[in-house]
Amino acid sequence: MDIFGKSVKAEKRKKFFTLKESITSIGIFISALVVRELLKRFDYPSNYSLLFFVAAVLLLIASMGFWQIREKRSKISNKQGLITFLKKIPAEIKQNPNLKYYLLIINFLGFGMSLLPFLILFAKENFELSDKMIGNFLVFRVVGMVVSGLIFYRLSTKVNYKFMVRAASLAGALIPLVSLFLVNYELYYQFLFLFSGFFVSVYKISKSGILMEISTIENRPAYTGISGAGDIASLLFPLIAGLLISVLGFHIVFIGISLIVLSGFFIAPNLNCTQPLNETI
Repeated sequence: MDIFGKSVKAEKRKKFFTLKESITSIGIFISALVVRELLKRFDYPSNYSLLFFVAAVLLLIASMGFWQIREKRSKISNKQGLITFLKKIPAEIKQNPNLKYYLLIINFLGFGMSLLPFLILFAKENFELSDKMIGNFLVFRVVGMVVSGLIFYRLSTKVNYKFMVRAASLAGALIPLVSLFLVNYELYYQFLFLFSGFFVSVYKISKSGILMEISTIENRPAYTGISGAGDIASLLFPLIAGLLISVLGFHIVFIGISLIVLSGFFIAPNLNCTQPLNETI
């Protein structure tokens, strides 16, 4: 985020993040097709062993790109320890209302992000789930990411981050509810992941873009750290979701998550991160 802030002009950031997400999603789409073929052509556990090995090699190659970045170093005026940094977080949140609303949004929508793997578990509990079907889930999800990224790239001069957060909130709130209705329709259930891809893409674009807009070149690294440390929902919910589902059942948990994610729709208007509507790239 610090490198993006130094490299991308403010008026071009929204188009940059939407284009970045679109290109990334296309790469993931190609990967999804490869994954689906590996899952079909090889038996378990050989298919997953090969899949993880290929992923590890590609991640190693990708990491080499970071060594090629020529970064303009930030000036560090005052080095702080971890305890000092953590103590300053409440004061920083109180001082900047935008940061408070931002943390609320990423936590509420983070519940929706954390719920996505449990959609597969929900399907497994209700109908026979083959490796081919899991591959289809992945492909549909990535298609949704690609399409939504391209759509918002075209609309980047007409919509702001508030609109994108509200769109993501509505999509994220509908996903668990729709899954409850489609669980008896195996053929149609997989199309739910198109919707989830839309949610993931818009959430990621708006999360990065808002953080960029509410921070400055001086405090952006600190705000990025606060964003990571403050995203408690994405950290804790996957750990307790299994217990909640076993005690309360899928229906109650999914409805509860839907209401939580929908809260982001009503918080978004409080953000002050409006971009100019006439930027060009």
